[in-house]
Amino acid sequence: MSRACFLLLLRMYLLCLLTSRASGLREDRDGDGAWSQSVARARCASRCLGLSSGQTSEASQSNGSLEWCQSYRQCATCLEPCKASWEMKKKSSSCAQMCQATFPMMPWECVGSCQFLDSALSAKQGQCPRPDRAQGFEAACVPSCDHDRDCPKSRKCCSNGCGRTCQAPDEPYQGVPLRPRKELQFSEEAPGEMAVRWSSRFNVSADPVVFVLQRRWNYGIQPSEDSATAWQDVAQTTSSELRAPVSPGRWYQFRVAAVNSQGTRGFTTPSRHVHSSREPSPPPAPSALRLSDLRFGPGRSASARLLWDSGSDSSEERGVPGQFYSVAWSWASDGARSGTKRRPAEKKRRKTVREPSLLLSSLRLNRTYSVEVQAVSFWRQNLLKSPKSVIRFSTRHTPTPAPPPSAAPEAPSFLNVGTPFYQDGQLRVHLYWKQDPLVEFYKVQWGPEQCSPNRTEPAEKTVTQESVLSLSRLLFSCKYRVTLQSAGKKSTSESWSKPETRTFSTPSCSAVQAKSPKPIDCSRQEGPSLKKPPTDERR
Repeated sequence: MSRACFLLLLRMYLLCLLTSRASGLREDRDGDGAWSQSVARARCASRCLGLSSGQTSEASQSNGSLEWCQSYRQCATCLEPCKASWEMKKKSSSCAQMCQATFPMMPWECVGSCQFLDSALSAKQGQCPRPDRAQGFEAACVPSCDHDRDCPKSRKCCSNGCGRTCQAPDEPYQGVPLRPRKELQFSEEAPGEMAVRWSSRFNVSADPVVFVLQRRWNYGIQPSEDSATAWQDVAQTTSSELRAPVSPGRWYQFRVAAVNSQGTRGFTTPSRHVHSSREPSPPPAPSALRLSDLRFGPGRSASARLLWDSGSDSSEERGVPGQFYSVAWSWASDGARSGTKRRPAEKKRRKTVREPSLLLSSLRLNRTYSVEVQAVSFWRQNLLKSPKSVIRFSTRHTPTPAPPPSAAPEAPSFLNVGTPFYQDGQLRVHLYWKQDPLVEFYKVQWGPEQCSPNRTEPAEKTVTQESVLSLSRLLFSCKYRVTLQSAGKKSTSESWSKPETRTFSTPSCSAVQAKSPKPIDCSRQEGPSLKKPPTDERR
């Protein structure tokens, strides 16, 4: 194969894929053809009615209606997978497992119906043509599809001998009922309920015919197909009449398809636009008005956030779109009774919002504010307004007294005492202090103030130029006092004008012995007698 021929086939392949995907998207929106879940489920329901209609005399008398099927146990079991609430979960479980969970005692009618629905969802109507009949791109040796769902509208994914392409099926409507007449009749039997009737053509069908009624709608003064919703299932029925709920303020279109177990010839063309004669009601009044986050700013200003609930009813339920809120607020001098002093209408501040909240800013202090909130909707050339909800609040502000002046902070501590520890047969502790470049050397004095049992020992002194000192030969269970003082010719720093004093306590001998791997002689509370290390002492 030449390169030019290969590129041509590749372009045709990509074009086919894009066309298939685009057609699939349009089909998902419009729901045309037999490749829709609603039609597949109607085929499933027709099969159940056909299996059960000849088993009882009641089915013959009721013409195999869906209402009768729901009351007949075996038919209802078969009909369960055909409902829209039944979800096919191929990856997680099989039909047998799904039906066994729903019908533990008699799942076989359900299993057969589930398997039929699986086949109806995966394979389109008709048969694939013989491979030697493929022409044009249908005969290209390319894998342009894998399943029927990859092909647009009613085309099937078929083999052409060297590839798989989307081809028109043979005999797609064999045994399929005729399409109903396109003229649908409408009458509003009751407020919010539209009766839809159609004429069914004469059908020679081995299986009962199930009709699928769908609708779509749009908001607005005039009907519009461009802004309409996607087609939605209303219901399935075996009769030629169905009542559909309608809401005021919407323009509706309906269509119907005749389906049996073999398939369908498609839906009728969309009907004329109809709407309910009932006028929409005004929206409900906002409820639960409340203030949140009242703040007082600089000067004589304040702000607050106003919140409310939209009410139990919604604009979609009433059929009127675009609900918004009109908020108006005004004030009177604080202390005036509400209603005795009325502000002119032009003095009110107004704002329109779509969310149920509003930040009220630039409020004046010491005022009583009245806020009105009203829900508003458009319908044709008129505004539908709800009753007003009112809330009143005051912006009186009492300044918080200034806190009493706090005591002057303590001077930073320059002397720090570590944790006493036992090492080399002696109880020790380390002293640390901040080095002052103006100090030549430091005098340190320490000694016990109180010991248990009562013992006394004279204070010891030393002189050093370092900022760290290790004290040894300490007594157990004593409270020590340490004094640090600067000395020398350079001692002019204000921070060291007074001696720095700290106290610390030493642990008991038993507490140290409990943590020591070696035995300690606690008979002598001062610990083992060792010579005091030499110190650089100047007196």
